[in-house]
Amino acid sequence: MIDQFATVDLRIIKKQPQMATTAHISGLLTQLGLSDSAQEELWVVALDGSRNVRTVVCAAKGGYHDCDVSMPTIMSAVLLAGTDRFFVAHNHPAGDLEPTNHDFDLTWRLADAAEMMDMIFEDHVIVGPGGDWYSLRGHKQMRPARGAARVATR
Repeated sequence: MIDQFATVDLRIIKKQPQMATTAHISGLLTQLGLSDSAQEELWVVALDGSRNVRTVVCAAKGGYHDCDVSMPTIMSAVLLAGTDRFFVAHNHPAGDLEPTNHDFDLTWRLADAAEMMDMIFEDHVIVGPGGDWYSLRGHKQMRPARGAARVATR
């Protein structure tokens, strides 16, 4: 399974450690080309205990409109980094940053999995062309309201 991950060389990033925020992660992934990709990609950014970037992994690549990724793929990327704190980010090549039902479903399943595994799921970020980004945590969409029905997947 590890062979499918495209891990970024972090030597340059580690020269200037910075406590990770959503804006920092979005900027980092834009520099790495996520905002310019013509296909959807899902990236996992694992953080150390001081919230510095430890590992950046492209966990999945898809088509123009979607990207299939499994929960074990995402969670194993975090575990293989030897940490328990992470962001996920993916791009919307068409430019519309609004989360889809699939995006919400993935976010909520990740939040549930992280909670069960005593991990800290920082945020799910959607990156668009030009480096614009949307934070599900910033829009208070990391979990459905208690008692609310979950959005159906496609």
